[in-house]
Amino acid sequence: AALVLLLLLLLAPQVDPQVVLGGSSVGLSQTTLLSLVHQLSSGLHNDANTPLKLAWLAEAAPVVDPHDPVTAPHLKVVLTGVMSSLKVLVSSLPQNDVMAKKGKITLHLFNSLLHQ
Repeated sequence: AALVLLLLLLLAPQVDPQVVLGGSSVGLSQTTLLSLVHQLSSGLHNDANTPLKLAWLAEAAPVVDPHDPVTAPHLKVVLTGVMSSLKVLVSSLPQNDVMAKKGKITLHLFNSLLHQ
């Protein structure tokens, strides 16, 4: 898992998340998307990679399909972990910090997926 995250962090800065995830057609399967979200949220803490991780997580949240038959059984477990990581990050930062605000917004995006 650590190797996958390391590779992801090497590749992610080279691609704009809005290009990959923001179009009318997302080129990733729901399985890959949920895995991406899971990997990006692991070890989420305030470091040099945090803005990149939050940008990708914020773009990924709206395209996760909570009704996908393959990923739906795993959605609650994965998103609960994602939200837990985001809560820890947000609580570790000053309230008016830019990362804290982005983290809160991203947290709300994932929370809304659990209630669909």
